[in-house]
Amino acid sequence: MAMAGRLFKKKHTRRPRHAQPLLENLESRVLLSGAIHPLAATYPNENGSSAYNNLWHLNKIQAPDAWDISRGNNNVVVAIFDTGMQITHPDLANNVWTNPGEIANNGLDDDANGFTDDVYGWNFVNNNNDISDSVGHGTTVAGVIGAVGNNGAGITGVNWAVDMMVIKVGTAAGVDSQDLIDGLNYVMAMKNRGINVIAVNASYLSFSAPTTSELNTINAAANAGILYVSAAGNNAMNNDIINFIPGYSNVKNKIITVAATTSTDGLAGFSSYGGNSVHLGAPGQDIYTTAAPSAYFTVSGTSFATPMVTAAAALLKAAVPGATSSQIRTAILNNTDALGALSGKTITGGRLNVYRALQSLLGTQAPLGSVDVINSNQVIGWAFDANAGANPINVQLKINGVNYTPVAANQSRPDLVPVFGSGNHGFNFAMPTLAPGSNTIQVYALDNPSGTQTLIGQTTIVNNRAPLGAVDLLNANVISGWAIDQDATPGTTQVRIVIDGGTPVTITANNARPDLNPIFGAGNFGFSYTMPSLTIGLHRADVYVLDSTTGDPTLLTTATFNTNVQPIGFVDVISADQIAGWTYDANAGASPVFVRIDIGSYPPVFLQADASRPDLLAGLGSANHGFAYTLPKLRAGAYNIRVTALDSLNGSLYDLIPQQTLVITDTPSDRLPIGVLDVVNGSTISGWAFDTESGATSVQVRIDIDGETGTPFTANISRPDLAPGLGSADHGFSFNVGSLANGAHRIDLYVINPQTSEAVLVDSKIRRDGTAWTNTPYSAWVDVVNAATVSGWAYSPSAPGTSVNIRLDIDGVFAGFYTANASRPDVVSLTDGNANVGFNFSMPTDIIIPGTRRVTLYMLDPFTLDLYPLYDNNIVFA
Repeated sequence: MAMAGRLFKKKHTRRPRHAQPLLENLESRVLLSGAIHPLAATYPNENGSSAYNNLWHLNKIQAPDAWDISRGNNNVVVAIFDTGMQITHPDLANNVWTNPGEIANNGLDDDANGFTDDVYGWNFVNNNNDISDSVGHGTTVAGVIGAVGNNGAGITGVNWAVDMMVIKVGTAAGVDSQDLIDGLNYVMAMKNRGINVIAVNASYLSFSAPTTSELNTINAAANAGILYVSAAGNNAMNNDIINFIPGYSNVKNKIITVAATTSTDGLAGFSSYGGNSVHLGAPGQDIYTTAAPSAYFTVSGTSFATPMVTAAAALLKAAVPGATSSQIRTAILNNTDALGALSGKTITGGRLNVYRALQSLLGTQAPLGSVDVINSNQVIGWAFDANAGANPINVQLKINGVNYTPVAANQSRPDLVPVFGSGNHGFNFAMPTLAPGSNTIQVYALDNPSGTQTLIGQTTIVNNRAPLGAVDLLNANVISGWAIDQDATPGTTQVRIVIDGGTPVTITANNARPDLNPIFGAGNFGFSYTMPSLTIGLHRADVYVLDSTTGDPTLLTTATFNTNVQPIGFVDVISADQIAGWTYDANAGASPVFVRIDIGSYPPVFLQADASRPDLLAGLGSANHGFAYTLPKLRAGAYNIRVTALDSLNGSLYDLIPQQTLVITDTPSDRLPIGVLDVVNGSTISGWAFDTESGATSVQVRIDIDGETGTPFTANISRPDLAPGLGSADHGFSFNVGSLANGAHRIDLYVINPQTSEAVLVDSKIRRDGTAWTNTPYSAWVDVVNAATVSGWAYSPSAPGTSVNIRLDIDGVFAGFYTANASRPDVVSLTDGNANVGFNFSMPTDIIIPGTRRVTLYMLDPFTLDLYPLYDNNIVFA
């Protein structure tokens, strides 16, 4: 039967009517050499190979010529209505359609189309997803359409790449009418869901006339853009009788019915025909194709002529994605090779020629393309002409109506491969220098071979080069650099400066910069801006150059700077008796600041630099900035001396002079005594003291607490542990501390020199609160640190009842002090009962540059003036 091609049809029953074997004797299968026969090479890799000789039909329909343009695309889908398919066949597996909306074997209808696990199609015979091919017919048909090409094994179909949807409607017993209708409805539904189905291949056979319901469904499929391709039949009969079936005329001009031809272009002896019912012929005798499970057979029948035409439709669709099924049908039927054997036997009188059909379809297609980027610097995009296939075409730039030299669109664009089957269609070239003012830019794809221009992109560009510049210096006093807008008169470019997000200040970059003359042909592009009076601390500066045409700002730099001026001063005297000098902190003005003196390994000494120094008055405007410290008597040796001033703003210590070494010497007649503080605890201070000149005679010691001179007493307690080293044992002492105020206290041990009666400092320690001094001089916790807020608590045991300061640094630069005096009753058990130890402050976002910044928190110890780190991490600021 020419049109429907069913073996049989039935209504309301599965019992066959007019049944016959699906593969008739004329449609015989011959297994080569009685076994699977893999080809030596996959055609078309080697033209003239044994593969080529076996696949005579490909040359007959000029497939190799068509492959110069298109080899198919897995984005194109054909639905094979047959007995199923051996989808694991190595020459078919990569071209089997997979439902993108379905998850295999999960027992669910994932895409909600009414079919559960329809991953590769559907079995309408048994109403399940088992699309295996128990007969073998569908597998042979599939090989003609889409055996994978260029894969190094087996054969190739008319399409090297195509997606084949399996619609199982037939068995060895025949095909059911309702299964056909249901299958077509399924395919139409999937097309409506976005599956790119171009054709249905209906190679099944029948003597019966189609029903009205079948014709209506086929007509609906055609109207949905699906080309229905059917077999004429293997009964060597005239099918023109079908013209008298009611409703056939509605579909005759929308479908294609195919007769079978031979390698010598004759009508196959078994093929049905019809000058008014069969549209064209295609090779269908001795066709070498795939067979289940992984073999290759030679077969004959209109069942294998039909997929030649179906495959041609898919190949044309791959080459011209925008073509409709109607346009493809017209191209196929209007471009056959006329054969005498088909004259009067088919409507066209010709045999399929896929190359001529493709050329015809391409002749109606203008080039395609898109411009992704077009600006004053470059043009980027792609262009494709279906007439040229995988070969690149040229694009041409037109500026203000003037054509420029064409450029090949031959750069790699992998994103185009799924659409066109090839990806070498990109272009990327520099924009020529544009004239000042407005420029109309057009990009054309040039048709192959006519050269006709097709516009693919257009825009208007105002020739306006971005301004340039750099900031050479930025600090608390000045911002300087250069800026130029090459589209403006030299020396007129404006620079915008914004401090801490405040009101912008605009200056002109017109200062002499001879160093720029070799680059720009002029040198009057410099600028210098004197900073206004700013509060002491961290500040932010944003510097922009303004476009002379648009006024738009271009950022040159964003930077932070600190207006803090560190203390200055000098140490005039460093001797065995005294360390003296002066220090001044501009942040504190006339108010004195603290000085820290470190002598060797002894605890640091703190004193206020408030002594009168009249010599400083003229230079500093105030005189009370001197200091003098009388050194205790030190034993002989070398002592590293460091003198630092405390910055009144950020709590940092700055050296007044480089570290010095003070050398103390003894004379043989006056070797100084020695001693050690062994124990400093809540009730007792104990240790030992010894004078070499006195030998076994016990010496007197003195304990000074917080600089208050104590009463001397004799160190004569027996210390047997000292006898081996000193020669005698009676040199120990134990001192009752008594009651001291809470807080940290300095303990100094002096030994009274028996020869000079001088008190010699031999050891010092710090203790707190009547208990042993610990290695943790503070208690603190940071609760929250983010781009908006900092909170936590901090407490110094060395100064109970005194609030400590928290220092914030951003990228290592001081950003502020915050007092930890908020109530935190939840931590009193950790702070000796003190509750006012909390801190909670907002980040100074007005001076913080957006981006990832290093945030560091310190606690300033009020007793030692040391900075203790609490937090150090990166925070992202928007």
